[in-house]
Amino acid sequence: GAAAAGAAGDENARRIAQALVRNLRAHREVQYVVLTAIRDLAVASPALFVDHLRDFYVKAGDPLFSRVLKLEILTLVLTPANAAELLRELGSYVRQGETPTLADGAAVGANGAANGGGANGANGGAVDAFVVAAVKAVGRVAERQPDVADRCVAGLVTLLRASRSHVVVAATADMLRTALLQGRGGWAGHAEAARVVVAMFLEGLTAEAA
Repeated sequence: GAAAAGAAGDENARRIAQALVRNLRAHREVQYVVLTAIRDLAVASPALFVDHLRDFYVKAGDPLFSRVLKLEILTLVLTPANAAELLRELGSYVRQGETPTLADGAAVGANGAANGGGANGANGGAVDAFVVAAVKAVGRVAERQPDVADRCVAGLVTLLRASRSHVVVAATADMLRTALLQGRGGWAGHAEAARVVVAMFLEGLTAEAA
């Protein structure tokens, strides 16, 4: 009947999801195709990949395109149950923006040792691009999970103060300003933080122009 067909379809979908996750360790060209397929599936059926959250943590040897796709997937499989863990992992990525460049051999994530570790050969520009993508991911977490929005705001404001990268600071301030002023999802109710961020952002632009 219809119920049996539905159950069979769900099982097939789970098997496809598991097969895709197993192929994440393939060559980078294959990895791009696999991650893109997972991202597209996760948009429609995020529950298929919730149990594989840690498989999408960024590894030190991941190329930039893999990192960005993994960040998209991580925020798609976000749930109230995994929000705190995911935010800790994203926080470790964001903190890489507090130094001008990431030294070779530095661990990428909070679970770097368990998830591959190794040397990071990314140059400063690639590190900045990754941190900016991580900042946007934190923004999506705050929007979708209001319970952790305060932690997201606090972490990003800390990054604004600590980062030595103009690219990271500008992207973080701009994202915070836009999200806070629009008041979407978990950002709602942070009007005072919005004023502080806007003031910092404008002050920085004024200092640069001077």
